[in-house]
Amino acid sequence: MTPLPAALMWMTVALQAQHSAQTQLEAAEALRVGLRTASAEARSTRRRAAIEAYREVQRRFPRAHAEVAEAAVRAARLLVDEGQLESALAAYEQAIEQGAASGWRSRALVESAHELRRAGLYARAEAAYERAMTSAAVVGGDRDEALDWSARLLAKRGAVMAARERWRRLTRESSDALRRIEAWDRLANQWLDGGDIEAAAGELHLVRAAFERHFEAPDELSRRIVAALDGMSALRRAERMIERRVKATQP
Repeated sequence: MTPLPAALMWMTVALQAQHSAQTQLEAAEALRVGLRTASAEARSTRRRAAIEAYREVQRRFPRAHAEVAEAAVRAARLLVDEGQLESALAAYEQAIEQGAASGWRSRALVESAHELRRAGLYARAEAAYERAMTSAAVVGGDRDEALDWSARLLAKRGAVMAARERWRRLTRESSDALRRIEAWDRLANQWLDGGDIEAAAGELHLVRAAFERHFEAPDELSRRIVAALDGMSALRRAERMIERRVKATQP
């Protein structure tokens, strides 16, 4: 069966959802969900139809700021899948402008930085993560993501001290215990990258001391924390490096 052209598919949906921004958003979402079962031949056509459906939220209901912001973020994700990065970034900008009263501004700031990074546009990605980190709208997990990825990009280009400072901030400021442990793991691994086992051991001591009270606690969160501590990649790596050092000094 020949897939419907994108414009015709959109007209069909549009006729069914004209009452409010929310129903328009739901109609667009239905098109997006339908992509999961679409054939490879039909997927791009249906994706374009979903993008137009999301765009119609703004065209019809420009004052519904939260819905417009959400629709822009969801359209941006589909535009990336269509290989239209600059159009996706423009959609994220729309969400940033419209999403002040919702969490979509925060999400758009971070996701736009992620897309620049995935495209290999590292200088632009660094600037975008910096923008996210300094925005009052970006809080919680979104802020943690921006800090972590900013640190990773800094480390990638050799700005080691700046990267460490970002990860150190995460160990102090994140409200997510597992994210803090992950940041300490990155810090310790970064020291190991430079061959400084002693500095890495110091980070491993600090993280275990920070969560010491969880070792004997019976609750599920404590079990997850202990598992994360025991599973730190820097711990295993430091042990292997110490073993090699000991062997190298043996006669």
